[in-house]
Amino acid sequence: MAERANHSGGESLAHQRGDRQRSAQDRARQTVRRVIDATVDIVVAEGEAAVTIGRVGRATGLSRGAIYHHFDDRDALVRAAQFDRLARQPLGDIEALRAAIRATNTREEFAAVIGLMALTICDRARHAVRTVRASVMAASAAHPDLEQALRRLETSVADDLVDVIREGQQRGLVTNSVDAVAIGALIEAVSFGLLIVDFIDHPPDPASLATAVTNAFLSFLPEFP
Repeated sequence: MAERANHSGGESLAHQRGDRQRSAQDRARQTVRRVIDATVDIVVAEGEAAVTIGRVGRATGLSRGAIYHHFDDRDALVRAAQFDRLARQPLGDIEALRAAIRATNTREEFAAVIGLMALTICDRARHAVRTVRASVMAASAAHPDLEQALRRLETSVADDLVDVIREGQQRGLVTNSVDAVAIGALIEAVSFGLLIVDFIDHPPDPASLATAVTNAFLSFLPEFP
């Protein structure tokens, strides 16, 4: 009986320690989330230069020590915030494409959806998103941990996009004559590559640019004339 009681007591203590560890991990994740969210708010409103540890501390109610416990320095915090911004954008675009593929049944309907998505991609408001992506990529060259995180993110985004394209191929909305991976790579290259247009003194009209992008993407529809 005593042995069983001791064994039971040991298990109870182990469970308690496990619960405390999980609770501490949850608190740490919540703290990191608060800090990143506050930093993103500052970056979006005023730019990276406005970010200081003190200001983030005031916004979150956390001490400098609590922030430095999770981030080595201000630059690490800014990189984390920019990476977080970068991670949010592709998910919405891919899910919109997935929903469009599932909601359309004809080539004409899908072509119209492609036109609307091209307008979104070519909107000058996307300049900020593309700039963030470029800055995170540039920063990753000097920070291996950021490069690894970026590779995981970009690979995940590419895989999700390819899955959507393959679904379109299965439904007869996207041609099977071109590999889905190659189509996805081109879509991503065009979307990000439009960053160049943002730095041209006399850029094309967004609507005209969207027409050009639409015509390029329409080549991946079956029986394109």
